[in-house]
Amino acid sequence: MYFYLIYTADKSCISMDMKIGIGVTAVRTVADLFYLAHMILKFRTAFIAPNSCVFGRGEIVRDPDQIAIRYLKNDFIIDLAAMLPIPQVIIWFIIPAVSNCSANHTNNTLSMIVLIQYIPRVFIIVSLNSKIVKTSGVVTRTAWAGAAYNLLLYTLASHVLGALWYLLSIERQYTCWVEVCTACSMILSNSDLYDAIPW
Repeated sequence: MYFYLIYTADKSCISMDMKIGIGVTAVRTVADLFYLAHMILKFRTAFIAPNSCVFGRGEIVRDPDQIAIRYLKNDFIIDLAAMLPIPQVIIWFIIPAVSNCSANHTNNTLSMIVLIQYIPRVFIIVSLNSKIVKTSGVVTRTAWAGAAYNLLLYTLASHVLGALWYLLSIERQYTCWVEVCTACSMILSNSDLYDAIPW
């Protein structure tokens, strides 16, 4: 949704819609809180010791220190990268603080950071999906629920691609405006030189 913040205004300029920004920031903060709760839950979730699985049933490790060490070694960095509120900080603090920031630079910065942070989130979605299938054999009990689940994943991916397409079209329009303004300024500077020549 952060890709929809930038839009073309009435006077041929690009600006950011802060009303959408407030709503998107609220929804994104709630999602980040879910990721934080997921991380806290992983710090408290027991696991089966790998070396005890040799003779059939494994031994469950309930020691909080061992659980924390195992989580910090395995998935903590990916979960932290997915949970950090980086787009909120960029939208509300960094972009307004940079006074000479152009719209093209804003587009590129915003799109790169949101897409880079989307990679660990996709990794978490895929790993959770594989764990669900590995544990139960299927994602859901009925075919309709499975179709709805797969449709939800497809909708999420198509939404990201559509938002990226929108942002790239806004960036293309901005690039065209820059080219036209540069050509107009060159024509004006050449006409000033023509007027300055004594005949």
